[in-house]
Amino acid sequence: MITGQINLGANVPEPAATGPMGEGTSIPVMQAENKTEPSVLPEPNAVLPSLSSVRSGRGVQFYLDDLDRKFISQLAFWFASQNRRVSDSQVIKAAVRYASQQTSPRLLQICDELLGADRRRTKKP
Repeated sequence: MITGQINLGANVPEPAATGPMGEGTSIPVMQAENKTEPSVLPEPNAVLPSLSSVRSGRGVQFYLDDLDRKFISQLAFWFASQNRRVSDSQVIKAAVRYASQQTSPRLLQICDELLGADRRRTKKP
């Protein structure tokens, strides 16, 4: 049995151990190296911002048709089949970012269809 204290930073001789290999077998002891670099750890009394207080973006509200909600749900299921657990908001973000890279006449056609179906743009009698 080896007893005693290990003083990190001091030159500690390797203790001799008795074990299956016999008397005098040495066991390596890990020693801390003297570093001249400044520590990057925060001060003990420093107040760090919590992750919940750091917020990116802002809340928005969308009015979606039943068909649009169905598409979001189907995309969420597809992501789940790819071992990705995402929220509806993340599905929308992914779709918007993908569409921003894939601009084409088809995207304009879809936009025109949506504008035609928008009831806010129709004249009321």
